[in-house]
Amino acid sequence: MTTATVAQTPPTEVPTKIAFDVKNLSDNERTERQQDKLHAATLFALGRLQYRRRNFEQSLQHFQRAWRYDRSVVSITNELVPLAINLKRDNVAARYAELALESSSSDPQTLGRIAVLLTKNQRYDGAIKAYQTLLASKPKNQIDDSFVAIHVEIARVSLLNGNAEMAADSHDIVRDTLEHSEQNQVSDATSKRLQGQSGVLYQMMIESYLQTKQYTKAQAAFDKLNALYPQEVMNPFRLAKIFTAQELFDEATEQLNRYFESKSTRGATAPYELLIQINRHKLKDAAEANKASALTLQKILVEQHDNHFLAFTLAELLANSVADTNHGAASRKIYRQFLPTQASTIGYRSILNSLLQEVATETPVTASQAMEIAWILGNFYARERSFRSLADDFTDQFKQHPELLEQLAKVTTIYAQQGEIPTATPLELKSFPGHTAAAMALLFALLEDWDQADALFQVAIKAAPNLTGQFYETWGLQAYSQNRITRAAELFNQAIESDFVKRKTTFHFFLAGTAHMLADETTAIHHAKLAAELGAANPRLSSRLPWVLYRSGNYEEAERLYVELVDKFGQQTSNPAVAEVVQESKMILSNICQHLGKHEAAVEWLEQVLDDDPQHIGTLNDLGYLWADQNKHLARAKNMLEAAVHAQPENKSYRDSLGWVYYRLGDFQRAKIELEKAAAGDSADGVILDHLGDTFQQLGNVERARELWKQAIDQFDPERDAKLQKTTQDKLDKPTTMK
Repeated sequence: MTTATVAQTPPTEVPTKIAFDVKNLSDNERTERQQDKLHAATLFALGRLQYRRRNFEQSLQHFQRAWRYDRSVVSITNELVPLAINLKRDNVAARYAELALESSSSDPQTLGRIAVLLTKNQRYDGAIKAYQTLLASKPKNQIDDSFVAIHVEIARVSLLNGNAEMAADSHDIVRDTLEHSEQNQVSDATSKRLQGQSGVLYQMMIESYLQTKQYTKAQAAFDKLNALYPQEVMNPFRLAKIFTAQELFDEATEQLNRYFESKSTRGATAPYELLIQINRHKLKDAAEANKASALTLQKILVEQHDNHFLAFTLAELLANSVADTNHGAASRKIYRQFLPTQASTIGYRSILNSLLQEVATETPVTASQAMEIAWILGNFYARERSFRSLADDFTDQFKQHPELLEQLAKVTTIYAQQGEIPTATPLELKSFPGHTAAAMALLFALLEDWDQADALFQVAIKAAPNLTGQFYETWGLQAYSQNRITRAAELFNQAIESDFVKRKTTFHFFLAGTAHMLADETTAIHHAKLAAELGAANPRLSSRLPWVLYRSGNYEEAERLYVELVDKFGQQTSNPAVAEVVQESKMILSNICQHLGKHEAAVEWLEQVLDDDPQHIGTLNDLGYLWADQNKHLARAKNMLEAAVHAQPENKSYRDSLGWVYYRLGDFQRAKIELEKAAAGDSADGVILDHLGDTFQQLGNVERARELWKQAIDQFDPERDAKLQKTTQDKLDKPTTMK
């Protein structure tokens, strides 16, 4: 087995001796909890052994499993988290770091490491909890360097987490501590360090106090910042924000003008947006306010002609002033000037909307209008290969203008085939012919005009043969997404046959999926094999063949290939994309093993998923149900299934699992409650109905049990669920259940 290189220092010694003697207990005498403790102690010892042998991945897995069975035997902070970090398994480390916070045994140094790790992984709630726990561990009257540093971090992370109230509370403590440093143990060096480069501490204070409407404190923080960095170019803007919050608009305008005079762009669009906000407060008439803002921004743009932040803010303001057609034209002029060098999704979206508004008010639609709209969509397609960044209903604007659609198809075809551009078309936003045609093809596909879409995709391919693969992918996937599976398969096949498509692996992957959807398993397996061979280094491509085999019922071969995939990529799970495929593979392997009657292996695969993600809700349900069905580990299964239902109370499968474990535990009344919730609705699952029938039988209501068993048989698939159907029929045929 390949092992990762980690630090040489072994984990902190943790006793393997458990708190009771199990040597003289038989299996029957041991409680389930005692068995768990013994199992955990064994796993922990194996983990230490593997660590000494430098089998670090195996060591981590043993420690994880040991912790899940008995949290007292393994230290998350001393064994699990450091080992996961050294193996570059940051997601695993972060998950266990959060779980470590449930224990109060972590030392201050460890809590600090956990807080940093959780912040890095954007798990802000856990990070804040770690810092608060660290703070609570300090003596109450000990106000020193670490005390103030912790509060600075709580404030920073709270702002990142959108909790300005908590940030402001910690900033209050930091301010008071720094202002009275002679009365505490905070050093001058720490005070200077915490203020940060460019006074970042006071910048954060201003933000938290503004958001909580504590304007006097915001002003005081600004005064500190300005005293430290009087030449800081952003200070006038920060002060303008404070004045605006207090409705001191003249003072705010004066400070904004100071910022504008500096010609800085560090504030991005925010200073110009603040000017617009101020004018809307000062001038109650929205049109007059927008006009005043536009005039000011236009004057500034004359002096700062290359300031795209300013230009885009002005253009958007003008575009939204729909009552004035001149403003619309001015907005489009700005976008045409700046978008070619400063591509912006918002900018392209705004000029598109402006042009569509123009088309809606003017008839007939001109060829030049259509050409520019086609180019804008071509630029979208070139950047994203989709229109996802546009509004979900953006196609509705085109449905209302059949004349525009006709013009779009016409001018795009002529442009892509002959290079001709309609007279008077502004040229600044011109996109390549292939991208333009592909964008129009995608638009017509979204509008379900597939005749026109097919024609334009062909035009795109002829215009840009080097992009043939890209265009076929868009074409085929769009057909697939609209349930045109046969057509999608045809297109993917055409891509493979094309001499211009050099990378065919992805298309084999797609074809395996379409063939499976069309119940052509031979073709599906053929293309899945090719995808796996050509994309051997890609776990997603490699997973297609075992997936097809699994879905077609070839469980033995699917199991073999999935095991190979897990073995091959299991050491690369520091990459989240790889980790996702490996996790999916293990969950499917569990299902496969169930079909093959390999019940212990089915459990083991789910255990491995939970080793890395102990709170994975779907796996808590799956493993809990397996154990309940096997009548094993019922106490542990109950806890897992209760957690799953608590997380997703509307999930009927989880309710069924919980009801079934209550049934196994002999709590038939609670089983009935959960199973009835699971069976509620028009088309209850056959397994749920079968379980509910069993429960009514145990409660003495045989007549109701028989009704439910009959319903279950009706719901079972005769081929897929033949065994379940027979088992349920056998219950009906028993003399003890017959009327």
